[in-house]
Formats: sequence, structure tokens, C-alpha cells
Amino acid sequence: MDVETANPWLSACQTPAEAAEADGSDVAVPVWGFDPGIPVAGTGYLPVVASPSRAGVCLVGAHGGAGCSTLARLSGLEDGGRAWPVSSGRANAVVIVARTHAHGLEAARDAAMRYYAGQIGGVVLLGLVLVADVPGRRLPGVLASAADLVAGAYPACWRVGWVERLRDGTHRCGEKLPARTARVIEELSGLSTERK
Repeated sequence: MDVETANPWLSACQTPAEAAEADGSDVAVPVWGFDPGIPVAGTGYLPVVASPSRAGVCLVGAHGGAGCSTLARLSGLEDGGRAWPVSSGRANAVVIVARTHAHGLEAARDAAMRYYAGQIGGVVLLGLVLVADVPGRRLPGVLASAADLVAGAYPACWRVGWVERLRDGTHRCGEKLPARTARVIEELSGLSTERK
């Protein structure tokens, strides 16, 4: 196993290329954390839907009300709804969106587990956006710990604070957003131009 493609925390797993070759897939499998041996129980939060190859990046809500549509509108990325947009051609680039409440973090964790267990093909997981579920600066300790653990399961994580104007619909196109939120929107928008 090549040192650059091996996961140092796993010992006897196939490389992503070996796993793709073994199942006859022509979709490039990401290297980061891939382990087809991860046991995942239950049916999962997100269904899988066949999708054409997309040039841009899809934002996929890990659960209802995650903020996916709002982020898509602000960033210019595609709103992928609440389903994995799997492609049989070029893998679709996906960013998962979740709120920072317990259900949202559990749904984001489930999405990462299923992806890295090899249950979701035809997509490349670029990262996670965690959207604040209530106003305020800090999450309670248990949720902060859970958010950090879930964020660690993704190649990248962006955090968006509470923005009342986005919630109540009074934000207008072109209006200034809080600096941190504006920075995240800019970075997400840049993903689409990097992908093409």
C-alpha cells in the first residue's frame, strides 16, 4: 500500500483504487479516510438518487431544515436537496449541510459513515457545512464536542453562525452578511470554480 494513499489508522484495508477496481467501478474513489469495512446499521437519513454528472458542486441537506437551499442561493452552488446525487459517470462533488442540534449532527455523522464505508458511490465528498441552530456564540458542551467529532469525519468543515435576516427572510441580495458568514459563502462559491 502506498504511503500517500494509506490511512495510518487502518492496517489491512484495501486502498481506494483497489476497492474501486474490485467492484468494477470507473468512478474515482477519494483517498481520505475510505474504509469499506466500517459497520453501519440502519437505513440512513439520505436516500441515493441517480443523477447526471454535474459540473458544479451540490449542497446536500443531511436533514430537513439544514439551510441547504439558503446556502445554495447565496453561494451559487446547486441545491441537491436531501439525497445523494450519485452519477455513473464523473462523480458528483457534494458538500453536506447540517444544523448544530443533536439530530443534525447525528444525520451528518451518518452521512459520513455511509460514504466512507463505501455505501455511497458516484460522489466525491468535499466537506461539511455546520449551520448554527440557535442564536448565540457557543454550543453547549455536549453539542460542541459532538460537532467537533463530526467535523473531523469530513475533509473540510465550514461553520455558519446564526443570521437572523436569513432566517426571517429580510436579507436582500447584495446586502452585507456578517464577516464570518460572508467568508464561508465566498469559500463555498470558490469550490464550484475549482471543480470545472
